[in-house]
Amino acid sequence: MLAVKAKSHPFAVIANRTVAEFVRRFEAEFQPYLNSPRLLASLEGRLPVLYTSHFSICPGEHKYSDWDLQCVVDSELITLPALKSIEKFVRTFPSFNNPGLILTPFEAHTSYTYHHLNTKSVLQIIAFMEKEETAPFADIHVANVPNSLLRAAHPHVSGQEFIDWIMVGYWRKRLNGVSYEDLSGRLRLLLPCFPRKEQEAISVDPLGFFKKHLEERGYNRVINFLQIARAAAS
Repeated sequence: MLAVKAKSHPFAVIANRTVAEFVRRFEAEFQPYLNSPRLLASLEGRLPVLYTSHFSICPGEHKYSDWDLQCVVDSELITLPALKSIEKFVRTFPSFNNPGLILTPFEAHTSYTYHHLNTKSVLQIIAFMEKEETAPFADIHVANVPNSLLRAAHPHVSGQEFIDWIMVGYWRKRLNGVSYEDLSGRLRLLLPCFPRKEQEAISVDPLGFFKKHLEERGYNRVINFLQIARAAAS
């Protein structure tokens, strides 16, 4: 694949056409609300990092990895209508499939401050990029959002998309060969969301349970990609 230069910054070369187009259009649409990406401390120590005018980008390193795309809004300028517009833009971006909000309202997750509705200050959405053959997942973080705005935008969040994408994350990380501790942590996030009988089913055969759940939720393109990968790895 040819590298694609992000027009917003002459030094950023993004070797993923979907990501490059998303960043270009996002920056053009929401520039008045965005700060420098170098205000993000969360990417320190992670290499390589690409910078555009308003994004810090960690490319996917492995076949089933995600691309981390992080930007920072000005908390004094961002408004509820603007935040809703940003979310709509991400959810309706033509090259994204099954975009999901990573936000949980479950009491069992209150200690996970980065993810819980009462404490999170990041609009985070993960999506599948069907046109990409390697690292076809985009993990978008819009940081520095006042928690009050995030709660106002999602007063009735169900947490269902959070559950879906934790399952997808477990599956793809398992294919990437991550540590047992990492996978176990994801299962600990999921188990409290289900009745005891389903918890037992997840513990016995997590991938089998996740496949059935995600099929019912309409994640067919994601499943097809992961199943082909799973068969190849068998």
